[in-house]
Amino acid sequence: AKVTVRDKGRGAFELDSAIPDCDALITDQAGLWLLSFYADCVPVCFFDPVRRAIGVAHCGWKGTMDRIAHKTLSHMQVEYGTSPDQVRVFIGPGIGPCCFVIQADLKNKVEAEFRGWHDIMTFDAEGKITWNLPETNRRMLIAGGVRIDNIIMCEVCTACNPQIFYSYRKEQGRTGRMGALLGLKY
Repeated sequence: AKVTVRDKGRGAFELDSAIPDCDALITDQAGLWLLSFYADCVPVCFFDPVRRAIGVAHCGWKGTMDRIAHKTLSHMQVEYGTSPDQVRVFIGPGIGPCCFVIQADLKNKVEAEFRGWHDIMTFDAEGKITWNLPETNRRMLIAGGVRIDNIIMCEVCTACNPQIFYSYRKEQGRTGRMGALLGLKY
């Protein structure tokens, strides 16, 4: 969702006023803060230093399958003239490939959606399948034109580190949330 001055404060104090049903926010307006919450899902933060625009995407498995990080970048291109090779991206802490176990039905969907990216999943002798969400989003952005050296990845797994991060899976849904907060200075 594109955020403008008229949206300022929506959802800050009550859920009823939040921007509904969105996994990504973008703006080019200074003084507006974009905030998104996570507990294993991967935060992907965008900064365009040329056009002075920012974005944040909530990339859980559904958002990753829907290519929400790529769509966020595309919306920044359309709305603000962002050039993918100029944008800076931070991929924050999320559940890592060590802990994100998926079932065969999702494995088949991942293989169909991300053809040729065989190493984004691992398979062990007992049949356990794990998926690397952060790396999938990184590759998606590189394929969309973001330069490799413009992407910073936090390779810390939220499920492996419950003493410093919340993990929906590790804590079986009884957990708090972490936030990604972005803003532009005036």
